[in-house]
Amino acid sequence: MKNNKQRYLSIADIAGKFDVSEQTVIEWIKIGKIKATYFNQGKWDILESQFRTTSEQDHERRSNFKKLWNKRDRLPEENREQ
Repeated sequence: MKNNKQRYLSIADIAGKFDVSEQTVIEWIKIGKIKATYFNQGKWDILESQFRTTSEQDHERRSNFKKLWNKRDRLPEENREQ
């Protein structure tokens, strides 16, 4: 059975996902580029489902990139593409 529980991301999560500042994410929310719910404690909840990739997919992508980069570092310099 599929888990229908909605997952939420923080401002910091989104900033990391897109490699931008937290202030940029807040601006995106203000102009409607990202949908979010604001709470009195200064916290934003952002539904993960509005993005094409999940946190797990993002983590896997970063992990795979890191593995490939490490393999590149082990190649002789003359075999590396710049």
